[in-house]
Amino acid sequence: MQPKGLCLDRSNNQLILRKGYLLRQARKYLSMSKLIFILITLIFSTNALCQTMVDVNVSKKDEYYILEYVLDEPIKKIYFLKDNSRTRWTTDDKFERNKNEKYDIYAKKDGSFFESITVKIKPFYESKEKDYESFIIFSDGSSLIYTGYIRPEKIYGRKGLVNIDNLSLNILKSKEYVYTLCAYCDGNMFNSKGKHVDKDKYIYLGNIKPIEYDRFIVVKDNDISKDLNKIIIKRISALTNYYERVTGKLLTNKYIIFINQFKLSSSENFSGGVLGNQVQLTFSGEDGDFTDPHLLSLNYLVAHELFHLWNASLFTHKGSSWLHEGSADYMAYTVLLDLGMISKAVYDEKIEESLNICASRLGKYSIEQADENNDNDMIYKCGSFIHYSVDKSYGHKSAIKIWETLFSNREKFGYYNSKDWFKALNTSFNNKQYNDTLFSFVNNLVKSDLIIEQFKTLGWHINETLVTTKNHNIQLAFDMFKHLMTVDCSDFYFNFSADGFFITDLKCSQFKAGLVVSIDGYDHFDKDSADMYNEIRGKCLTSKPIMIGMSDGQELEFICADAPRKLLPYLALAHDKPSGPI
Repeated sequence: MQPKGLCLDRSNNQLILRKGYLLRQARKYLSMSKLIFILITLIFSTNALCQTMVDVNVSKKDEYYILEYVLDEPIKKIYFLKDNSRTRWTTDDKFERNKNEKYDIYAKKDGSFFESITVKIKPFYESKEKDYESFIIFSDGSSLIYTGYIRPEKIYGRKGLVNIDNLSLNILKSKEYVYTLCAYCDGNMFNSKGKHVDKDKYIYLGNIKPIEYDRFIVVKDNDISKDLNKIIIKRISALTNYYERVTGKLLTNKYIIFINQFKLSSSENFSGGVLGNQVQLTFSGEDGDFTDPHLLSLNYLVAHELFHLWNASLFTHKGSSWLHEGSADYMAYTVLLDLGMISKAVYDEKIEESLNICASRLGKYSIEQADENNDNDMIYKCGSFIHYSVDKSYGHKSAIKIWETLFSNREKFGYYNSKDWFKALNTSFNNKQYNDTLFSFVNNLVKSDLIIEQFKTLGWHINETLVTTKNHNIQLAFDMFKHLMTVDCSDFYFNFSADGFFITDLKCSQFKAGLVVSIDGYDHFDKDSADMYNEIRGKCLTSKPIMIGMSDGQELEFICADAPRKLLPYLALAHDKPSGPI
């Protein structure tokens, strides 16, 4: 890596000095008593060529974070990965924000060059289906900063459009926080200058003292009750030991767990994510406790996220998300069953749920194509269903054996993809006909009229019945609403609450942010959704108007651009028949 302030000019191979960078460094050292620096190198160079460098100075004032981007050369534009949350970024009046399909782009309104830009942000938490949060808020006002959100990707300057090669993040000292917990520090609790990390990490800023255990470090929201915290720590320890035992792979470093308490704007009472050796868990509710008497949501959340320490951190996943997320879902419920945290009846319900939601997503594209179609239902539910199918044919926990084999095979590489998983499947179990059928199921389009037959080919015994479950009714309402939204919106996000669909950040002609409480007169989405689906589908086929009711009393009229597909029957598992490889 090149020395900072020095670089090799490609044009004449002379070593030159970056005056602007060195002057900024001098100013920093002169005010060292007032600053705490956390140096995070987000992108390295492998040579000493002249490169673009950016310093990001992060400070906090009242409820706002201030981000100052200082560049080592004049530029005209700075590019960030597109994120709807950037609507809450405030800049100087001289700047404006534009965007394309991939980036949010900041530039001066008059098109002139600049060497710095300051952004003011008020943190706001919202539950996103898959994305990592920009700021994770704790009840005392402290937060996690997601570095991937504030990191610029490209700049446009005198050399044209170029990637940013080096970036340092400087956290300015404030009385509002005592602890600056490292983004990645090999098991040590606090960061020191010169620690290098990947670009996507969390940094905690706040006054909550980290608690160090034998295997992990915890930053716990003060609103999390002591009793619940004991349960969480007990679950984390048990699940860590279990995953190490069944995968045959020990975690090499302590991992960090951030647990915060925040009222989510959806029906979910949890959310989470894993970045490197960092686990982030958000629990919803006002009393810091779960209303679920069996703690199923808590158990699932912890079990799902912890497995990502193996299938995403210890081994890097390169490929389709159905394997990454589907395996975590499968592992979560399988380990909970194995450790006696859920009953066999609950486990079977989860399999049935995966089967039906997966069935509802098939017919348009293959499971391998779920990522490019942003189909998270297919990613999670078809991904877990594939693992359950392995167990159905080869015996309970057979899919775990595949992961043990996969990790063993890929140890010297440190990464894997879906092809490696299928190689491990063939190594672990030699029924070529079945394995080829499963491979085809993942990689090829399953036609709508052959979905049920395909499931039977995978070894499942199912009964076609009337819709009876609350979750399936909600899923049908979700699917129909999403279909209607697609007609009106080029881009949208919404989540399901106890009272309806809450819409946020839209690019729609009619819909605006708010709560949808009825779809064509149906206002109970947890029942009778099959009737609603079929009735609205009929209107779509005949181009009749469909009314959407909002919580403010407004009603919006829609005409379908096309009709959703014919509704599949509910598929109930038949447990009284033997199973075995075909």
